[in-house]
Amino acid sequence: MSTAEPICREVRREDREALVSLWTRVFEDPAELAADFLDLLPEMGTGVLVEEAGRLLGAAYLLDGFTLLSPGEEAKRCGYLYAVAVEEQARGKGLGARLSRAAADLGRTRGAEFICTLPAEESLYPWYASVLSLHYVNRRILYSSPATPPAKPLSAEEYGRRREELLAGRSHVRLSPAALRFQHTLCRCYGGGFYTAGDSIFCAYRDEDLWLLPELLCPEGSPPAFDSLRTEERPYLCSDFPFPDGCLWNLSFD
Repeated sequence: MSTAEPICREVRREDREALVSLWTRVFEDPAELAADFLDLLPEMGTGVLVEEAGRLLGAAYLLDGFTLLSPGEEAKRCGYLYAVAVEEQARGKGLGARLSRAAADLGRTRGAEFICTLPAEESLYPWYASVLSLHYVNRRILYSSPATPPAKPLSAEEYGRRREELLAGRSHVRLSPAALRFQHTLCRCYGGGFYTAGDSIFCAYRDEDLWLLPELLCPEGSPPAFDSLRTEERPYLCSDFPFPDGCLWNLSFD
């Protein structure tokens, strides 16, 4: 048994294979999705890992390709903590907290003005409040439908352009082109993508017998262009900065 102290450092290109393997074991996603994420990572942000005697124990990513835009206010750079993963045999030793703090600190050195994340389950909101002082919790409406929405696919570039048009003059978070590409890849990996229906746009993916729509945007005053939608309000991002009332983010790789 090694007695070497686990070290925490920024991820490097040569870590790619081990990071893909960790991702697939912890999150049970296809290896292709993890590989696509790591290929886009340099454009979206960076990551940190913990290793012991050269053996990878865990990793976390800090994405800074998000900008909070509010009318009359200066734009603010967001640091988004994502995909905190620790090997099963290494859990219970505080590595998740160590990775989260290291990633947040690295994000701030890269210019992030506030830190936020989307906890994987509701019980983790207090944990992030204690570890990173993420006390502010945003909320959102999640849409779902039992039927395939009648719509036409959009590229990530076209979705991003139309999204900014629909949200002009409203408080929202703009995604970088690379972040939009990964959101598109994630949705397509699970049977969905980016779509347009009438004047509306939405992203969607399959979850067993339902279509889930993390984001559905319509011109103000216009109803969605299809029926059979169910709505559910859920706690969403937690942050160390209070989001403006009505702020739209919605796209956070869930």
